[in-house]
Amino acid sequence: MFARSAKTLEAGATLNILLVRLAELCFAAEMDSTKPGSTRVDSGRINDVL
Repeated sequence: MFARSAKTLEAGATLNILLVRLAELCFAAEMDSTKPGSTRVDSGRINDVL
């Protein structure tokens, strides 16, 4: 039972890490979109991914 709980916690931690990384990438894309000639990331698309 403890092993199952540990795996669940580990999976949750991995998911949190991935969500933080996704947020960082979305932020970087949003910052890049302010440069001339770049395309803007639609916030609806970000919400679809999340």
